Amino acid sequence: MKEEYLRSHSMQATLILDERKHLSVPYGCPHLTENLLKISQIYFGQFGGALDVWGRAIGDQSYGLQLVRNVRNHVAHGVFPLLENPEYSMNADHLTRRNMINLLNQCTRIGAIGIQLLLAADNDGFHSIMYGENCDDYDYGNYFSENMSREYLINLHRSQDFGLNESAYFRWSELAGS
Repeated sequence: MKEEYLRSHSMQATLILDERKHLSVPYGCPHLTENLLKISQIYFGQFGGALDVWGRAIGDQSYGLQLVRNVRNHVAHGVFPLLENPEYSMNADHLTRRNMINLLNQCTRIGAIGIQLLLAADNDGFHSIMYGENCDDYDYGNYFSENMSREYLINLHRSQDFGLNESAYFRWSELAGS
């Protein structure tokens, strides 16, 4: 890989994922990546361009992010038809628009899972003051420390009983059985 490409944050992120073979892939990630590949092939077949995944294969940790990078480049360079331009065309059909929205949706999901993997890549536990304070909480500390784990980070995209958002925090007492 050319050194100039390694200056890009997106390429650095994919290298981190490829070097960390020990990461457990989040549930559903291979399926989501396959979906993104299919919809990307439809998009690039219809609008031109080629998928450039830097020699990665579908089972590689960074493959999904490589696909997202391709779509991101089309958006950044102004080639992705986010909205129809009435001066040039009014004939985009409903299926084409639906596929483009689906493509952006799949890219967002894979991007979020990529962030989860990056968070877990070098995570050797939680050491912040806030984490310690939450673990020491008299009412909810045990529940918090049992649920705030590396597995929680890897599965943020799935529905869970535990959450760090404010609405989940106020339900800790119900969930902890207090």
